[in-house]
Amino acid sequence: MTRRFVTAFICLAIAAPVVFGQRPQAAANRVARLTTLLTLSAGQQAEATRIFTTEQTAVSGLGASMKTARTAVQSNDLADINTAAATIGTLTTTETAAHATANAAFYAQLTPAQQAQYKQLGGLREAGGLDRRH
Repeated sequence: MTRRFVTAFICLAIAAPVVFGQRPQAAANRVARLTTLLTLSAGQQAEATRIFTTEQTAVSGLGASMKTARTAVQSNDLADINTAAATIGTLTTTETAAHATANAAFYAQLTPAQQAQYKQLGGLREAGGLDRRH
């Protein structure tokens, strides 16, 4: 099973540039949606694009790694289960931190009126990663 983890991580390292190539569009779509909802200024849009692109970079390979770790948990091998469980914990921490950090940075640049509207829209909860599924 350890060999599978090594193989999976090598594959992820090779595939990351391809996956990352699609991520800036996701950030741009998110900024466009937030601009419509919150009437972001041009400066806020540029900063939001930077923030959310950085977030996407941080989480770009986590989904595949999480899937690999969850498969390993089902292996019925105690050593693999413990290793995979630790990996899942680390990946979850990384994802939660990336989402919460991006959300805090985005929220900090909003005006008080925009902050109130963002809270009302549920942006703090959603962007913090609390409702995300793998």
